[in-house]
Amino acid sequence: MSTVAHLGPAPRYQAFVSAPGVVAVINSVVAGSAVGIAGMALDLGIAWSLVLGGMFFLASIVVFVVWAKGRVGGFLSGADPLFPSPAGGG
Repeated sequence: MSTVAHLGPAPRYQAFVSAPGVVAVINSVVAGSAVGIAGMALDLGIAWSLVLGGMFFLASIVVFVVWAKGRVGGFLSGADPLFPSPAGGG
């Protein structure tokens, strides 16, 4: 069975395997790392710096998902179909 035959809904992780999703994950990793390093500079210790960096990573991913859903929803609500059905339904 090929992927062309699969016409069901897209999996939940689909946004993270697209190009913008990959960039968002990489940006979140860099942001979480920067916050973790800043935590080390503030003498929070390794454990708290890891927790702080991980929390910032997760918060960044959540912000991405919310933003992306809003952008896609806004686009879909304003998009007109190119080939509408005839008025008679047939």
